[in-house]
Amino acid sequence: MHKLFILFSFFLGWSIQSLAQSDVSVLNSSAVEYAPIVSNDGKHLVFQSNRDKGFKLYESEKQGNVWLEAKAIEAINSYTGRALTIIGSPYFSADGNTLYYAGIFNDTYGDLDLYYSRRKNNNWSKPEHISGSINTKLPETAPSVNPTEDTLFFIRKGTNEATPTCGKVYYSVKKEDKWSGALLLPATQADCYARYQQTYANGYYWADANTIQQLVRTEGNSVRKQESWSNYMNTMKSNHKTSWITPKEDELIYVYNGDLLTAPLAYNTHIKGTSFVGKVKDAEKGIVLAQAKFIASDSSQTEIKTVLLAEDGSYKLYIPAGYSFKAIITAEKYDTLIKEYRVAKGEWFTIQNEDINLQHRKKKMVFDVSDKDNGKNLKVKVKITNKNTGEEILLDESNQQDGRYTVHLREGDEYSVEVNNVEGYNFIKKDLSADATVDFSIPVSKIKSGTSLEVEDIYFGYNSNQLSENSYKELDKLVQWMKTNKKVMVQIEAHTDDVGSEEFNQLLSDKRAKEIVSYLVKKGIKASRMKAKGFGEVKPRAVGETEEVRAQNRRVELHILDIK
Repeated sequence: MHKLFILFSFFLGWSIQSLAQSDVSVLNSSAVEYAPIVSNDGKHLVFQSNRDKGFKLYESEKQGNVWLEAKAIEAINSYTGRALTIIGSPYFSADGNTLYYAGIFNDTYGDLDLYYSRRKNNNWSKPEHISGSINTKLPETAPSVNPTEDTLFFIRKGTNEATPTCGKVYYSVKKEDKWSGALLLPATQADCYARYQQTYANGYYWADANTIQQLVRTEGNSVRKQESWSNYMNTMKSNHKTSWITPKEDELIYVYNGDLLTAPLAYNTHIKGTSFVGKVKDAEKGIVLAQAKFIASDSSQTEIKTVLLAEDGSYKLYIPAGYSFKAIITAEKYDTLIKEYRVAKGEWFTIQNEDINLQHRKKKMVFDVSDKDNGKNLKVKVKITNKNTGEEILLDESNQQDGRYTVHLREGDEYSVEVNNVEGYNFIKKDLSADATVDFSIPVSKIKSGTSLEVEDIYFGYNSNQLSENSYKELDKLVQWMKTNKKVMVQIEAHTDDVGSEEFNQLLSDKRAKEIVSYLVKKGIKASRMKAKGFGEVKPRAVGETEEVRAQNRRVELHILDIK
């Protein structure tokens, strides 16, 4: 019984009553509703209630000025698998997308441990045990974090049996995505905090010490020295306990004697500063860059913040009012971006959504297209396709200078370079890496009888002569080449791998060659200019039984019969 009393002492309280009865009455029930927390945007409210076999978490969303009926957060409440459980002390991160709380689950070390869940697609994830040495066999409760989520505050109950409901405020610092050991805040605090403390969005926190509310400011990753603490602040009726909610603009909302009330804040206690939130993205493709590095420092270089990016590329950077920071954002193969952040002195707390777009670093490439026999530069159209993004770059003689083309390609990406539709010349397709040489030449051969060209990227269904959808795009290029070179007579030659019988592969290759000729005829090429021939497996390009070798042998070639 004694132990049960200790557990409930951290959570029992009053039901939520009305600041304006029509506003919050829908949140109440005949059970206990307690510890409400409102997101900084004022749109979400989470509280704990024992309306369903133990204390669990419930969430309401605000539409206009009305709170909707609260719904149980099933991803969290059902995680324990127990009918009777305790989950409470909810606290929102600055952006409202992470919920911290205390609870008893199957992996809890002792009476109560600290957990968090993240919001994705408007749903909360299952509980994640806060890592490191923060959780112990003693009860930990009332978690709260600073805007950048790199300093965590919480209450740990002591071992003094004379004051079983008492706890003290500890904090932990996150570095490189790992929480430090729990550190006790300086000893000038009162000795006993029976219920709640919460960290405001600007790094202040409060702790209930029966008669006073004490404010302590954190700077960066460290707690301010004792002599620089703020003054004590009395509540309106300091002999009554209160449960404070995240402040919104110039007022606090809190539970007091069973009512939701508001209290104006003196100017010197207003939340001041700005939390910049958003995602780091590729400026062209719009994809998130979770691997980016984000370092911000103040003008004196005395405070340097390493901003950790989440898996979805999101960042959070809090700048106190009256400060300016310079941020350097880098990512491999991207141009470095330097941003200035300034927050005016006295500016109240705001959340500013701002995505950061990094430009992919590009490499200057210079090349020419020349006649393979005499080396003379040709004035031709060139198409460069980025295999990673699908982007196409078209170049013609207007892009030439002294017979050479200049183009800037995304560093690290793979490209294909195509020269087609040049009268009297073969078509050519060449792979190119933007990490390769910056100066190169593409030699193109004149059309000659008896030579063969591979028609790349032509694919069929398995054991079928049915062309794949992607093949038509390549065949359309062949159509244009044949229309440009009207005097060329060709033979379409199809080859298979060695899987199956030789007779079957010979028949299959004949059908595939005829299928291509049939398509070219439909596109306006005279049948008299073409022949179809299958070679089956008898003319392999490579020898072996691996899939890579067999893929090389499955191909389509264009043999030049004559030029009339």
